[in-house]
Amino acid sequence: MLRRRAALLMLVISLGVVGSVFYALQQQHVYEATSVLEITTPPVEEAAGTGGQAAARLIQQIQQRLMARDNVLAMIEDYGLFADAPAMSESDRVTAFRASVSMQSVESVRITGQSGNVSALRITARLDSPELAAMVANDLAASVMELRARGSEERTQSVLEFYSAEERRLGAEIDALEEEVRDFKVENDELLPDTLSSRRDRLTRLRERVLDLDSEIAALERERATLASEPARGVVQRQIDQIDDELADLSEERALLQANIEEILDTIRRTPEIERTLSAQERRLQQLRDQYSVATNRRAEAEMGQRLETEQRAERFEILETAMAPEYPSGSSRRNIAVAGTMLSAGVAFVIAMVLEFLNPVVRSAAQMRRALDLRPVVSIPFVQTPLERRRQHLFRLGAFIALAMAILLAAALTLGNAG
Repeated sequence: MLRRRAALLMLVISLGVVGSVFYALQQQHVYEATSVLEITTPPVEEAAGTGGQAAARLIQQIQQRLMARDNVLAMIEDYGLFADAPAMSESDRVTAFRASVSMQSVESVRITGQSGNVSALRITARLDSPELAAMVANDLAASVMELRARGSEERTQSVLEFYSAEERRLGAEIDALEEEVRDFKVENDELLPDTLSSRRDRLTRLRERVLDLDSEIAALERERATLASEPARGVVQRQIDQIDDELADLSEERALLQANIEEILDTIRRTPEIERTLSAQERRLQQLRDQYSVATNRRAEAEMGQRLETEQRAERFEILETAMAPEYPSGSSRRNIAVAGTMLSAGVAFVIAMVLEFLNPVVRSAAQMRRALDLRPVVSIPFVQTPLERRRQHLFRLGAFIALAMAILLAAALTLGNAG
C-alpha cells in the first residue's frame, strides 16, 4: 500500500510541512520574565496570627491600584507596548496588558501542613520582547515597593487622624449628654425613680395621719354635739368655742395633709415617664461610651502601627529576585509547532491512504485471494511494466521524494533560524 500510495503520501506530507512552517512563522514569540518580592512579617503580628491576613489585604489593594486603567495606560505609553497594532482601542490594550501580567502570592507552609502567612509575591510579565518583559516585571516590582511604603504610611496616618477626631467628637458628646442628665436629675429630683420608695412611705404616713385626724375630728364633733344639747351656759359656750377652734385647726391640718397626699400621688404617676426619659438618656450615654471605647482602642492600634512603621518593624517588602531578560520564548516554540505539524501531516497522509484502500478493495495477490474468496489460484501472473512506465514511475517517485526532502529541509531551516 505504501508503494502504491507513495506519491499521494509525499504530496500530502509536503503540503502539511509547508503549511505547518507557514503557520509557525505567523506565531509571535512570547517571553516570560518574573520578579520575586519577599514579604517579611513582623514578630508582633506573626505572634498574633494577623500578619498573613494583613499582607494578603495589602497585596490585593496594591494589585488593584497597579491594574487601574490610568496606571495601565501610562505603562503602555511609557514602554511603547502594542505599537505594532495601532488599530487596537484603549480598552483592548488595557485588557491585553492585564492578561499579560500576573501577580501570585506564595504562602509559607507550616510544619502541620496548613497554609501559613504570605511570604512572597511573584510578578510575571509575558510580552513579545524579552527586554520589555523584564523591564515591565521590574517596574511593577518597584511600583509595589513604592505603593506599599506610601500607601501604608498614608493609611496609618489617615486611620490615626480619623479615630482621633472620632474620639474627640464622642468625648464632647458624652460631656454634653452627662451635663444634660445632671440638669434633668436636678430639675426632677422629686420625680426620680430612686425616691419612689421614700415617697410611698411618706404617702403611707400621711394617710395614717389623716385617719388619725379624722378620728380626732369625729370625737370632737361628738363632744360638741353633746355640749350643744345641754342648757346654754357660759361655761358650756366657752367649751363649744374651744372645740370649734380645735376642729378648725384639725380641718386645716387635714387639708394640708390631703394636699400633700395629692402632690405625692401626682409625682408617683409622673415617675414612669421620667424613668423612661432618664433610661433613654442613659442608654444613649452608654452607647456613646462604648463607641468612645472602640475609637480609643482603634486609635491606640493606629498609633502602634505608626510606631511599627517608624521603627521599621512592620511588614517589609524586599526584592528577592530581579527579572532578567529570558533567552528563550515560553510555551510552544515555532520549531515545536513545525515538528508537530509535520508529524500530523504524516498521520493524515497515512489515514488518507488507508481510506482509499478501503474504498477500492482490489485483490492484488494470491494470498489476498485465498483470504477473501477461499480459493487457491492455479497460477498468478504479476503485472509487467514496460521500460517507459518503469522510468516514468521512478521519475515521479524521485520528484516526490525530492519535494518532500526540500520541504523538510525548508521547515528545519526556517524553524531553526527563527527559534529562540
